[in-house]
Amino acid sequence: TTSTPSSAGRPAGRPGCVDPVAVSCARYHNVAISGDGRVYTWGLHEESLGVERRGRGGSGGGPSNLKSPKSGGDDWEVADGSSHQQGRGGGGSAVSSPQLVVGLLPENGGGRAVSVSASESHTAVVTDDGRLWTWGTSHGSSVLGHKGVKWQQCPRMVKRVHRAVAVSAAREHTVLLMGATFPPLPDDAGPPLPPSLRDLAALEICRSVDLHNVLPVAAAARRLACPSLVRYCESFVRANLDGVLAAGSRADLASYLSASAGDALAGPA
Repeated sequence: TTSTPSSAGRPAGRPGCVDPVAVSCARYHNVAISGDGRVYTWGLHEESLGVERRGRGGSGGGPSNLKSPKSGGDDWEVADGSSHQQGRGGGGSAVSSPQLVVGLLPENGGGRAVSVSASESHTAVVTDDGRLWTWGTSHGSSVLGHKGVKWQQCPRMVKRVHRAVAVSAAREHTVLLMGATFPPLPDDAGPPLPPSLRDLAALEICRSVDLHNVLPVAAAARRLACPSLVRYCESFVRANLDGVLAAGSRADLASYLSASAGDALAGPA
């Protein structure tokens, strides 16, 4: 049975995630996306929650959710009036109700969230413009996607990520699903004569082209003088240029551009 969320059960001024459409639960914290694309977190350890205390800015900057500590205790007052309780030994905050991650709001440079994943110590969010945001802590320097960063308290955009549609975070790695636009396949009907073996092979290769392999496939197609495969790869690159630049290697890109320049100089046969 699905019930409609109501603010009647919440104290006045307390935050809450209304109309949740996605949720991810980890060992110490939880993350949810509301119907309007906002991100909410609750649980333990403030660096995994995407909030920060004033005076303790994360390496990515961004606004602060937490105010100064309440007098006479270890509770931290939140900007909206609710409170966080500090964990044992002062090792982080415990948040019992969903709190808005303000660093991901569009007015703060973020966007509308479409996918979220929580791991043991970090969080990853994909926004509707295809960007990836991460925050939290990691054992290795490559888990969060920020070079050399193992501790990121506020949401920070991962560079060179485009066309992201979904994400999954684990303790020591993060997996990203990227979308692509696929041009029409070469016409396998062709002339009245049956297609050649090369044409059939090119058609099957076209079905396997993606953001990662399109550049080396295009280079091989030029070397083998397979015009249908070359045209398909060029159409794919034009339709997905941002994703190809992000996913392809520099060596493949240099080879592709060199070959393209050579074809342009050679002109039509």
